[in-house]
Amino acid sequence: MNDFAHAPNPGEQVEKLAARNPNLLACQQGGSYRGDGASLLRGLAGILRKNAVR
Repeated sequence: MNDFAHAPNPGEQVEKLAARNPNLLACQQGGSYRGDGASLLRGLAGILRKNAVR
């Protein structure tokens, strides 16, 4: 998780993206994913909440 921006409430921010029900996710440097993006983002949100710096 060192290559991820640590912002306040990251899980909530990612959940807002998941609520848009994306079917294509892509990062700036790398591959892309086509499918149920909301499910993947919700999984990421859970990990971010678990590892959030308090």
